[in-house]
Amino acid sequence: EIAQFVAASLSEPFELDAIQNAAGQRIADETGAEWGCVAACAAACITLGIAACMTGNDMGRVSQLPDTAGMPNRVVLQKGHCVSFGAPVTQMIRLSGAEVVEVGTANGCRPWHIEDALAKGHVAAIMAVESYHTAGYVGVKLPALAQIAKKAAIPLVLDAATQELRLREIVASGADLIGCSAHKYLGSATAGVMVGRRDLVE
Repeated sequence: EIAQFVAASLSEPFELDAIQNAAGQRIADETGAEWGCVAACAAACITLGIAACMTGNDMGRVSQLPDTAGMPNRVVLQKGHCVSFGAPVTQMIRLSGAEVVEVGTANGCRPWHIEDALAKGHVAAIMAVESYHTAGYVGVKLPALAQIAKKAAIPLVLDAATQELRLREIVASGADLIGCSAHKYLGSATAGVMVGRRDLVE
């Protein structure tokens, strides 16, 4: 059914802003998030999400990327979340122009590792990965990570590429931006879905 719909749409023109607006509302309704949008894939959600944390809706900053001079550009990531899904998560972050700050060790991370990195300043976001790639890592779990981010007033960006069926639960955890795949369990044509705070999603 989806393949037929996509095929039928290929010959039609679309007003993309109108489609994104409709999709944003529908995604928000389905996930409990403030807003949503469709991106090219879950990897693109990482890059775009980090970019949003650095620029907000400041179009001057948007047009400046990947040059991040004059804006917070450090992204704190637990070392055990530096995984590859076919490409490294760290590379997806760096594509935005951000600097990756790995904290903890290969087999563990404590809250104070993250808090120490935040105290050094110029942090745009805390990034985390919620997937089977990190299931055995003894690090700071999502609820505690969300509390640290909220206390520091720093956005928490979550790569949840294979967690589409848990989106409502993950949204409730307190992450500010969550990216997932749309073409795995949701069965769409190749796409990613970003949900979270409306100001950052926009």
